[in-house]
Amino acid sequence: MKPFSFPARPPRGTAWLGLLLLSLVLAGCADRPGRELVKQQVTGYLMSGGMSGVYEVSDFRVIQWIPQTQDRNKNAYVVEVRYTLTFKHDLKEVADLSASRDNPLAAGLNALALGLKYGNFRRGEQVMRLERFRFERTKDGWVLDTGPSD
Repeated sequence: MKPFSFPARPPRGTAWLGLLLLSLVLAGCADRPGRELVKQQVTGYLMSGGMSGVYEVSDFRVIQWIPQTQDRNKNAYVVEVRYTLTFKHDLKEVADLSASRDNPLAAGLNALALGLKYGNFRRGEQVMRLERFRFERTKDGWVLDTGPSD
């Protein structure tokens, strides 16, 4: 009886399947969150809560990954990012639009929060931001923990 040996070459068309499976496994086990994943999740966070009507995010760039070694499982990174916000409206216009749609008190508080964070911005004004966001590795992969990290 002849001993078993692997074929010298896998059957045609199956090599890409093996590479695909390997890349999916490795992506889930990445040592740190990838650039595109960071961009996707941070941009999603920045555009949530109606902010897509206030500004656009552009020139997104990951500056550095900072491992959180104090975490007992070492499953966390703080990612420093830089991006540019381009405002679609003046702060006053945003406040007026919010007041006409929402509770005037809530709209006023939202406008105050925007003003404190970005100043008295004008339509078309661009602001470059440098912030840190915390990511945690879960069973489903890397996930943005919360908003900007201190």
